[in-house]
Amino acid sequence: MGNGIYRVIQEKKYVLARKMKEGIREQNLFQGVITAVFMLLAPVLSDSLFGGSVNPLILRLTLLAVFFQLLFLTLVTFLFYFQMYLQSFIASLVFFVVNSAGSLLILKSGRVDLYGASYLLAGIAASVVTAVFLFTATRTLERRVYAQYSS
Repeated sequence: MGNGIYRVIQEKKYVLARKMKEGIREQNLFQGVITAVFMLLAPVLSDSLFGGSVNPLILRLTLLAVFFQLLFLTLVTFLFYFQMYLQSFIASLVFFVVNSAGSLLILKSGRVDLYGASYLLAGIAASVVTAVFLFTATRTLERRVYAQYSS
C-alpha cells in the first residue's frame, strides 16, 4: 500500500473518530441538561407523579443513574457498529454484576436511602469499561476493517 493511500486512510480514520466523539459529547451534553433539570424538579416530580411516596434524593440518584445508562447504551451501540461483540458482552456483564451485587448489598444493609445507588454505580462502571474499549478500538480501526475484508 502506497504512502498516499495510507495517509488518506489515516485522515479518514481520524475524522471518523473525531466526529464520533463530538456526537457522543453533544448527545451527553443534551442529556445532561435534561437530567439536571429533572433532578432540580425532583421534589415536584415526586409529589405530582408519585404522590410524594418517592424520596426526592432517591429520585435524583435514579435520574443520574439513567443518564449513565443512556451513556452506556450509546457507547455499546458504537461497539456493535464496529462489530466488537465480545467487548459489548463484557461491558454488559460489568453492568449486570455491579448492579446485582450492589442491589444485594443495599438490600442486606437495609439502607433505603441508597436505593438506586447500585444502578448508578453499574452505569458508571459499564460506561467507563465501554469507553475504554471503544476509544482504544478507534486507534486501530483501519486494521480491523482491513482484516475483515482481506479474508
